[in-house]
Amino acid sequence: MLAEKRVLSIEELEAQTAIELPEREMLALVNVRIDDVVIQVPIGIAANLCNINAAVLAAQLVAGQEAECEAEVDQDL
Repeated sequence: MLAEKRVLSIEELEAQTAIELPEREMLALVNVRIDDVVIQVPIGIAANLCNINAAVLAAQLVAGQEAECEAEVDQDL
């Protein structure tokens, strides 16, 4: 059952009180920088991210060589 709305009188409206809300900072995005993180991903994704041929990357890993890649994501929103 829906409640019926009733009209407030002038006296009831004038009797209403309100409080002033405190000032708030504007919500904003936070930039986070993370360094020296090792993430294990499939070789195809790593090759794509590092802009290197997957076969070259695989050959380096099979030979026992380390393959390093620096990737940066820049999101200008």
